Amino acid sequence: MRKIRRKWLSILLTLAMLVGLMVPFAGSAVADTTYGNYSGAYMYIDADTNQEAGYAQVTEKTSWSGTGAATIYATVTLPSGITYNATADSSSVGQYVYIKDSSGNLVPATAANFYSASKNSVTVKLTSFNPGSTDDAIKFLFDRDKKSRIDVASGFSGDVKASIEIMGVDSTGKVLWVENESITVAKVVAKSVTVTADDPKTIQPGSNKAAANITIQESRAKTLSVGETVYFQIETPDVKFALAPQLDYTADMNVNLSTVPSEGTRLFYVTITDASDVLPGKLTLKLDVDPGKLVVPPSVTGDIQITVYSKKSDGSNGKISSTTLTVAKVGPVSVAVTDAKYTGGTVYAGYKDAQTVKEGSNAAEFKLKATGGNISSGKVVVVELMAGQFGSTPFTVKDKDGNTLSLTINTFNDSKSAWFETPSGQSELKLTDFSVVVPGDTPAGDLVVKVSGTAGASGEVVIGKIAKPFSVTADAPEIVYLGQGQAAGDIVITEAAAGKILAGKLYLELPEGVTFDGKPTVKVTAGNIDASRNDSETDSNTLVINVNAKSGIASTIKISGIKYNVSRSALEGDVAVKIWGEDASTKWDGKTIAKVVNAKIVSATKRTAVFTLGSNVYTVNGTQYTMDVAAYEKDGRTYLPVRYVAYALGVDPANVLWDGATQTVTLLKGTNAIQLTIGSNVLKLNGISITMDVAPELVSGRTMLPFRFIAQALGASVSYDEATQTVTMNLE
Repeated sequence: MRKIRRKWLSILLTLAMLVGLMVPFAGSAVADTTYGNYSGAYMYIDADTNQEAGYAQVTEKTSWSGTGAATIYATVTLPSGITYNATADSSSVGQYVYIKDSSGNLVPATAANFYSASKNSVTVKLTSFNPGSTDDAIKFLFDRDKKSRIDVASGFSGDVKASIEIMGVDSTGKVLWVENESITVAKVVAKSVTVTADDPKTIQPGSNKAAANITIQESRAKTLSVGETVYFQIETPDVKFALAPQLDYTADMNVNLSTVPSEGTRLFYVTITDASDVLPGKLTLKLDVDPGKLVVPPSVTGDIQITVYSKKSDGSNGKISSTTLTVAKVGPVSVAVTDAKYTGGTVYAGYKDAQTVKEGSNAAEFKLKATGGNISSGKVVVVELMAGQFGSTPFTVKDKDGNTLSLTINTFNDSKSAWFETPSGQSELKLTDFSVVVPGDTPAGDLVVKVSGTAGASGEVVIGKIAKPFSVTADAPEIVYLGQGQAAGDIVITEAAAGKILAGKLYLELPEGVTFDGKPTVKVTAGNIDASRNDSETDSNTLVINVNAKSGIASTIKISGIKYNVSRSALEGDVAVKIWGEDASTKWDGKTIAKVVNAKIVSATKRTAVFTLGSNVYTVNGTQYTMDVAAYEKDGRTYLPVRYVAYALGVDPANVLWDGATQTVTLLKGTNAIQLTIGSNVLKLNGISITMDVAPELVSGRTMLPFRFIAQALGASVSYDEATQTVTMNLE
């Protein structure tokens, strides 16, 4: 009868698991459980037999009896490759499973709790439940009396996850719910040790020379066993330990330092007296601090090497295979410029006072770093600014710990260069807090210093940026030589950031031969800078703007209504306006900060005329004029009115003559006389006949002729744009 019932229950459990694959039970998800709280612990183990692991436990979360369950079945299953060292049975189940009793204590399961077991699983049942607030709990063990230890297949590595499944069944045998969770009970990690060294240090011979530290790292706890001795053997002849080195190790390890050899030997060793317990252990041989440095006589050249290995207490090889490491190299000291930081700091051109190069609150810095020893004392370091000058305190020099060194820093080369002598005993110097003055005429761009001198360091370093306190833009229309009252472009001054235009005065100075016709308008069009035109100081050559107070918001100043008179001393080309600052407290340095072109002087005879097919509007040097007839096309040729072409190319209206009797047009310009007759294809230039392939015609009372003949006769070059149907004539 018992066998039949057990077989029936096995079928029922199997069916329940199949149903669980098809229909989601309440709380059956791994990450969000309903009926149980799952916990456990793991240990690091080997891929071997008879391994002690942690445990996996499920504790009642939702009252099991409250769900209507009469029996709780709990099964733990080990993953593939993992089996119990021995299969549980009814008599040994208490060595595999603990169950919480009515007093809340976990006690060994009894034969009454045993249901089934295999090489990789155990199933127990719970038929009575604890009353009140005492939670029921089932704990699966993997270590008690070595009965429940596990065997790990060769080649297995990683986490050993035990799966716990609990099932609630009512008194009729109906499965009410099923839930499962995986718990890590062991981590299979091979026992190994890695031995590494920091980057080798370049050193010179001497009595107390630092070398690279050597680190021994376990892959898991207890890799290095109690009684195992770790040896550090200097391989390079004549090199010795200056003192017994310092050995750092993790807190749960210990070594027998009483066995350390005395100073002046080539062999250092320690014995493990307490192995690492839970976490992998680490030992570090400190060769870069006192005690622990090396004695390196002058006979030594090249690499300095140390071999690390270990032996067990019985003399057999330990876990550390013989490993030879290079910890130092004997060579010359070199000094390099390195570690530039905070190179985004900005200084502004045109300020008379010195500025500290910063990015945010951090001052720009770089280092002079020695390799192979200390920087030689009494050597000269020269720092040259590629643009600008140093302030009264050019920069600060600090040691590697950030302490400011008391050094005399001198300037020369009109304060563009500074120099100091290197102090003794320093392997690294940091230069920071650069104080610079940047003249207004310095171009914007990188702020660069060049390092040189006898200390061995050389190179260029970007320590910041040079910017202008404001930018200037303008249009640049053409104006004519010897012209009066000619409109120029507006000038717009845009502040780089709030407060960058200092209080005082801004000057806009015109080039020689160009003067203002009247006084331009000055207006703040954005921001809150207090700026206005200074009428008492503005003259025909210079516009003066008073800046009564700096801005709190980046501002824009617009100068408009600018008109120029151009005298004989002016040069053709750009009218470049120079802008600079000055004030009573000399905050500006008075040098030109910016230039802007807001007009171009051209010859009085220079003309560019544009006519458009079908339009009675034409332009000369950008100014529009109106004709009483429109250009038209005939036989693939563009006909223009001769009179307006002559006007456009500088012929005075009084010198455009019409003889109605002979229907002849005469144009007079300078020493040239041009004649055209309606219906005749002969053009006369200063009496010389030139044959045209068409004849001029009269349309709406105007003499019309293809544009090329009359333009070329007046000395202009011509072009035609088919896409826009425009004729362009240029007269220099």
